Amino acid sequence: MTTTPLPAGAALLVLRDVADAGALTAAAITRQRGPCLNWNFLITSGLLTSLHTVRGAVLVLSPRGHALLLAHGLGPYNRVTGVERAVDRSYQQDALALLRGQGYQVIEPHRQGGPLGHGRIVRYTVQVPDPQLTQLEDVWPGRDHPFPGQSFHESLGRPSVYATCARGGRDRRAVRELIETVHRLHVDIWRAPLIVFVPELAPDLRNYLRRRAAQRTAALDQQFGPGQLHGGRPRWGELDVRVLPM
Repeated sequence: MTTTPLPAGAALLVLRDVADAGALTAAAITRQRGPCLNWNFLITSGLLTSLHTVRGAVLVLSPRGHALLLAHGLGPYNRVTGVERAVDRSYQQDALALLRGQGYQVIEPHRQGGPLGHGRIVRYTVQVPDPQLTQLEDVWPGRDHPFPGQSFHESLGRPSVYATCARGGRDRRAVRELIETVHRLHVDIWRAPLIVFVPELAPDLRNYLRRRAAQRTAALDQQFGPGQLHGGRPRWGELDVRVLPM
């Protein structure tokens, strides 16, 4: 039995981009790989599925596309199904693209649970840009990063990133839980702020962020002196909430 050949050129790059990401907006693909004319046949031939969403066209890997990649020894991939999950994954990918453009490296996704293709990604671990990491390692020697094959652990210069647009994104209560409970001890290991992307900055969230920052600054000023930590070392941010519109 003859195996159907893979597409070539930009179309193959797009197919693998979508397979790796889980879901990407057509706009993001066009920015990265060129106009739709170069890869539209992936949709018409059924290798990718185009979903009409509040974020415009979002592309996901179809069962046929997944089978083709597997037949060529590629995969398995985390195939995203359902409009809501596809929209949220595409939002995550846009957030990660912004961070990559600033020099961050994506280290690892963290899933809520379930087998491949069913575990929803709730956060990512990223590594801060190289100049920032070098400075951190000079000033704050910390726990070594996990080696390949080692169990994951939180480490210096590798904060968590959350990005969701589902149900309007994370509100004040959700952000508060992340910084005051879930990652309360991790920020001191990362020496870098927790990063959270939201579609819009609601007034109550904005007020919480201002109040939280002011309280933290006042407490550290009183303990160590203005702008410093113990030993005169520079401070790191605690929480970085960024607006990424839908």
